[in-house]
Amino acid sequence: PEDSLTGWHQVAALGPGSVFGEMALLTGEVRTADVVALSDVVALEIGKSSFEAILHNHPELTNAISHQIMQRRAQLESLHVEEQEQEELTLISRIKSYFGM
Repeated sequence: PEDSLTGWHQVAALGPGSVFGEMALLTGEVRTADVVALSDVVALEIGKSSFEAILHNHPELTNAISHQIMQRRAQLESLHVEEQEQEELTLISRIKSYFGM
């Protein structure tokens, strides 16, 4: 849902054990979202150098992590499609209203 005051909209609801920021950590890409906690949380930050050591010791993790990234990207893409569809419906409604249709 979109917050009318900030213009922010919810992309996902995360819970205990969830991860975020993995695309930026693993690919160097710019972050695509902000995370806002609705209650107190305990978070662990893992930097590139620390994670590099983990991956070198457990290279099989790259497959599982890649799968997680692809799922998250699919969620984001479907959200964008839904937003575009809603924007188009709003535009159609505005045009019809303007012309008294």
